[in-house]
Amino acid sequence: MRVRVRVHPGAKLARLRVEAERLEVYVRARAHEGAATREALATIAAALNVAPARVTCVQGEHSRLKLVEVTAPDAEQRLRRLLAGDD
Repeated sequence: MRVRVRVHPGAKLARLRVEAERLEVYVRARAHEGAATREALATIAAALNVAPARVTCVQGEHSRLKLVEVTAPDAEQRLRRLLAGDD
């Protein structure tokens, strides 16, 4: 399943929130040499309880707005629950 993500690099606290069917991922890493993207993907993987290798950036590798794909057996259900605010 694919989901739109906005990454906020250089945040004081790493966190994830949902806004208008998009994940807002706040990461401590700066936007330098892909560090913020790597941390954002790891944060999403942890929130969904999937292996980090199952979360990939499909579009927007060097942008704050990204399209991320999660390929896990029950990823779609987990993502829908997260986007609905049920978790």
